[in-house]
Amino acid sequence: MTTSQLEQILSDYNTDLDIELKTSEMYDFDFDIDQYLADYLEDLTEDMNDDETSRVYKYMYNKAHKMTTAEKQRLRKLQNNLTYGRGVFLEAWPELIELRKKDLISRNENPYNYDLEARSLMKKFNA
Repeated sequence: MTTSQLEQILSDYNTDLDIELKTSEMYDFDFDIDQYLADYLEDLTEDMNDDETSRVYKYMYNKAHKMTTAEKQRLRKLQNNLTYGRGVFLEAWPELIELRKKDLISRNENPYNYDLEARSLMKKFNA
């Protein structure tokens, strides 16, 4: 299993996870992100040998829900710029939203339950 294949698996997983999170928010049911990853990997690796399976599990658990130090620092910098009045350039908003989303997923929270585009991150009110 090559690194590019592992990156493709991670990309497919992130796409599927995004769809599942949107669905769970739309139909208002609880969603366990860690359990979803475990089920996803179980289905994915059922036809693989032990070496491939262990490599896929190791790669996915290290990459899927963890933020890098650089991402955490960038998120903190953008949020501080918003909080302390310097603001954020319009070009940086999509990056801020993606980092907020990834941070919430790493904390096992559904990002679609939050207003990611608000000045300060707040949970949405259920109507």
